Amino acid sequence: MRKITRAEAKKLYEGGKSIYLNPSKMNPKGVWHQAMKVSKASLNNKLSDAPNFENLVNEYRYYNCSRETGLLVHFYKD
Repeated sequence: MRKITRAEAKKLYEGGKSIYLNPSKMNPKGVWHQAMKVSKASLNNKLSDAPNFENLVNEYRYYNCSRETGLLVHFYKD
């Protein structure tokens, strides 16, 4: 996995590619926590469309980031 910027992650997500989200203090391939792989196609369902990039990041940050795990979201790609 290679770390990328927020702008690169947004471009890849909007283009339909997969990206990984991970709290800033956690190892993306760690034992206790692993990065979450997301793409627009994986988040689409019959009832609603996939969330836009900003909403996705905000929701991930709310539920997964803390002072212990890191307050920022880092982005990765394969």
